[in-house]
Amino acid sequence: MKPFKHLPVLLLLLAVVLLYLPLQERMELSTKVIDILPQSEAKRHYELLQRFEGTKLLYVAVKGEDESALGRLEEFTKKVLELPFVTKRQVRHTGAAYRRYLREYRYYTTPLEQPPQDYGKYFAKERERLMQNPFYSGPDSMDPLGIFPQKPAPKPPFSLKNGAPYLQGYGYFTLLQLHPGANADYATIYDAVQSQGETIEGLLLYSPLFYHVENARAIKSQVHLIMAIAAGVLFVLYILLIRNVWLLLQTVTALATSSLLALLVLGSIYGKLSIFVAVFGVSLTAVAIDYMFHHYTHGFYASRRGFNREVFAGYLTTAGSFCIIAAVDFTLIRQIALFAAVSLSVAYLHFSFLFPRMGFAPPKLYAAFEPRGRRGISPIYFLGFALLLTPALPHISFNTDLRQLDYENTPLRLKEEFFARGLQHRKQTAFLLEAQTLEQLVQRARAYGAKPGISLPLATVLDRQRYTKRKARLKGMDFKTIKANMLRAAQAQGFAPQRFAKAYEARRLFPPPYELTLTRLQKLGFDVIQYGNRFYTRGSATVDYAALQGLRGVTPVSAGRLFARAFEGVYEQLFLYGAASALFVFAMLWLSCKRRIAEALGYLLPPLGVIALYGALFELNVLMVFMGFVILAVGIDYSIYMAHRRDRATMQAVGYSLISTFAGFGVLVFSSVNALYSIGIIAVLGIGTIAVTVSLSKKG
Repeated sequence: MKPFKHLPVLLLLLAVVLLYLPLQERMELSTKVIDILPQSEAKRHYELLQRFEGTKLLYVAVKGEDESALGRLEEFTKKVLELPFVTKRQVRHTGAAYRRYLREYRYYTTPLEQPPQDYGKYFAKERERLMQNPFYSGPDSMDPLGIFPQKPAPKPPFSLKNGAPYLQGYGYFTLLQLHPGANADYATIYDAVQSQGETIEGLLLYSPLFYHVENARAIKSQVHLIMAIAAGVLFVLYILLIRNVWLLLQTVTALATSSLLALLVLGSIYGKLSIFVAVFGVSLTAVAIDYMFHHYTHGFYASRRGFNREVFAGYLTTAGSFCIIAAVDFTLIRQIALFAAVSLSVAYLHFSFLFPRMGFAPPKLYAAFEPRGRRGISPIYFLGFALLLTPALPHISFNTDLRQLDYENTPLRLKEEFFARGLQHRKQTAFLLEAQTLEQLVQRARAYGAKPGISLPLATVLDRQRYTKRKARLKGMDFKTIKANMLRAAQAQGFAPQRFAKAYEARRLFPPPYELTLTRLQKLGFDVIQYGNRFYTRGSATVDYAALQGLRGVTPVSAGRLFARAFEGVYEQLFLYGAASALFVFAMLWLSCKRRIAEALGYLLPPLGVIALYGALFELNVLMVFMGFVILAVGIDYSIYMAHRRDRATMQAVGYSLISTFAGFGVLVFSSVNALYSIGIIAVLGIGTIAVTVSLSKKG
């Protein structure tokens, strides 16, 4: 081979790299499961919920009951509060701004009762209570008649020890607020907080934000390891199978070009790609190299032999199937399918049109891949085996919980459960409340917050409508006379008049209207945000999920419900377009094989039957179903090749391809990330079954 003949392939790779590098800076490989969902209202609401301050809390506990444990907690708190993105978080609304608000609008934010009929009897009873109960401090100086009764403060979900919150059975506890932003992403906050606690004995830290960091790092670590192992295994296999240095280098270059160009196309379309696409891309190179093996073993690179129709039919069917599956409205499936279609197309063009012009030496074939001759089994029997597995089809079960595709972070989940038990968090449904104006938002919060089982902190805020109604009622009550009579009755029972001098003052009975602004509400400690031209707050409920959906402006938000809604129609679409893909495959199989269609089906259907049997025994998730159609699309290649001829060259090419494909996808089985395992297990079952049928086939 003349050295300059390899330049076109290298120049193509260089051109793709030059195009890819600028895009790489703008393209993000996401590790979040939420990013693989299609855009929807449910997804937008879930992302909105993550913006609230209440979802960015840091739970801190130090084991121990003695003062040294409290000292360790205070030491950590002092150190971590020096960080610019950590502040104190009150368990309840007890800030200075909130206390001042309650003081100024005391007569508007509490219920309104009628004054007692006999002031003398009322204060006589109050005097008796003072004499009998040394802990009773007497009537409220601002509301001695109890016209505006205040609700007792709820009992905190923790006890106090040495003046500090204490979680029973563990140790001291505090709650801090995290503030991620432009200068501090989740990873920066996580590392800084963890580093401050490295020397604190018995420290337990938890924040919902930690899932984002720990899961992302675990997935990235797994992905990088799997990609490195897959690439290493495939490269060693290619060395052993190809045994031609020039061809090996050109093949690796072509595969790199096809993968980078596919990433370039997807990056320009989406901008944010799932990291699982990159893993699938490395494994997919084992499928793309199939086109090279068939050209090489049949002598198309050693001499000019025209156009390989069987390889073209296989490529067209496989790429066409992926294009059909790409119509499914599910981001991850669409990205993988488009990546496969582009990558396989670029690889096919390389191996079918550029490589034959280079002129490589004839292949060195292995004796181990010799056809079996008459000792083999007819593919018709394989077809019969597949038909025997059809009773499994009605028993296939599906798992729609997309969270199972994520990394299982057991240590962090146990910490979450610990704090939930310690703080007596009941199982609740989070929801968003939205409105066009702040006034409307507060009105809805007050209306819904009065319902049993619904918690909306914003319900305590005074809106203009409530202010106007209360002011009208207060004007109808003669507080000047009420106060005068009250003071005389109190003094008659021995109470000092000056004690109640500030009760029912006009400036507090008729304060100016409370102006609602976003900044003011946030300073009071309420979780309120603005998104677009609408305002949102968050609440929680113990009532039935369906009951919340009937409330105007209320959107229940939970990860489980989000993923379930994301799947609404996805399985139907997947099976619809999967059926269209299957019809396309069978049509191409008929056009390619015609009278040998039964033999071709003998190689195509057994892996699908084995996958169906697996689905009857274990639940299939969406990636497993998708991989079933991938096996169908990939299996068509082997079906066409084996149906046309089962000679020495074909058996070599099919054997090489099966080994590389099995290795490329097989390593995914060892991943602890369920999404990668799901792809790997179906690939192993499908490719493994094809390998068994091919190895047992008789010569034909």
